Order: sequence, then C-alpha cells, then structure tokens
Amino acid sequence: MEKPDEDILAMVKDITRFKNRGASRSLLADPQPINFLMAPENAMPLVPYTAEHLPENGEKDNYLLSLIEELEELRVEKDVRNILDERY
Repeated sequence: MEKPDEDILAMVKDITRFKNRGASRSLLADPQPINFLMAPENAMPLVPYTAEHLPENGEKDNYLLSLIEELEELRVEKDVRNILDERY
C-alpha cells in the first residue's frame, strides 16, 4: 500500500469562520505556514516546540516568555493585523 503524501494530511485552520469575534482582534499562532492560508493577515508563525530543545541548565524557555510579551502587546491593539503584517 502506498503511503499518502504528508502535505495532503495538513489541516488548514480557518479562523474567518468564527462568529463570536472579528478578524481585527484574532490571531492564529502556529508553526505550520499552511495553516495561515485562509487568513494570512492574522498569522503569527511560531518555532515548533519539542521537549528535545529544553535548556540543559534548567533556565526558563525564553522563546515562550517572549511570546507572552508579544501577546500582551497585541492584546491592547484595536487591529492586530496591522502589527502582524509589520512583524511577519
């Protein structure tokens, strides 16, 4: 039996279908660029997380901490799409 192409198995996330919030206040944070296909202006690409990359010295995950800071900045914006477009 032939193995299916992995690209076919991707699930595109369509946040434009959300009825309880507008696109101006929504973002899609994901490590897979294909998931931004339906709303690229709301895209926040992430570095894929695996436990293999934990700091050996027991320090905190600085990438995660930087994401928290960035989300806090975006939280007060009227339209996150403008900022996301500038950054990504």
